[in-house]
Amino acid sequence: MIGIINTGMGNVPSISSALKKIDCNFILCSNKNDLDRVSKIILPGVGSFKLFHEKIQNNNMFKLINERVQNGTSILGICLGFHALFEKSLEFGNFDGFNFIKGKVEDLKKLKISQRVPHVGWNNCKIFKNSGLFNNINSNSNFYFTHSYTPINVNEEFVISKTFYGVDLITAVQKGNIFGTQFHPEKSQKAGLELLKNFVNYPNA
Repeated sequence: MIGIINTGMGNVPSISSALKKIDCNFILCSNKNDLDRVSKIILPGVGSFKLFHEKIQNNNMFKLINERVQNGTSILGICLGFHALFEKSLEFGNFDGFNFIKGKVEDLKKLKISQRVPHVGWNNCKIFKNSGLFNNINSNSNFYFTHSYTPINVNEEFVISKTFYGVDLITAVQKGNIFGTQFHPEKSQKAGLELLKNFVNYPNA
């Protein structure tokens, strides 16, 4: 059973719809009882990291998610959920992430790129390392993005894809049972559904 953390921020309905398309059983998780029922976690989020951070602190969910992942439960962070995998986000303040992977999340404008911010729309992902997350997905496949912040200072050992947007942006990571994507697989049609299927079928650590 997959558990979608119910942040109430944006992409929970679209992730639910995508999981239905790949015949995956899931529940929305808002408390410990919900989380105890699942074998894998999807952490979604769209909007402000400040509000997102407040939402996952509710009902002690931040601590509960952290404990489950540290004990080997696989997690897929998407967009803001991806940002939460790192040490901290500097979006509208300075907020602690889970610190599963070293690195911080910085404003795209600080990278001094000439492209428009936010980065919205379809862009391709170059796959740098073998990962079960990208099984049956070709390098340079297109995925859908919408974000104004990006992780930096990340150990290349854990970077599995990048996307060029004036500079190379880190767009997917894996560290053992920890997965994350900057793009929205639930909005990325065939390639996105394949990625979600890969996560669902990926063995827990």
